Amino acid sequence: NGHERQVCNLLFISPSIFQEFYFKCGAHPTTDSETSVALNLITTNSRCITCITCTDIRSPVLVFQCVHRHVICLDCFHLYCVTMLNDRQFIHDPQLGYSLPCVGMF
Repeated sequence: NGHERQVCNLLFISPSIFQEFYFKCGAHPTTDSETSVALNLITTNSRCITCITCTDIRSPVLVFQCVHRHVICLDCFHLYCVTMLNDRQFIHDPQLGYSLPCVGMF
């Protein structure tokens, strides 16, 4: 069905509670009833830009939607997400849902 299954253990709530996430390609058409998230911020690193966190050149990468279009490798982005989740630093936007600021803000 074109979806990738990911499971995230939410240890800060309870070690026995799991949340299931579905992701899909950003080019895939969406509807309001979709339960998956389009990953249109993840792209190949064709310009060989260094990760803002570890300074390695990797691909694929996540490109933040900030003015500077900062780039972060997926390993560093994973650590950033886990750290921000554990610190309860996700930001709730009524239109977007839960989100994170660009790592370049810190």
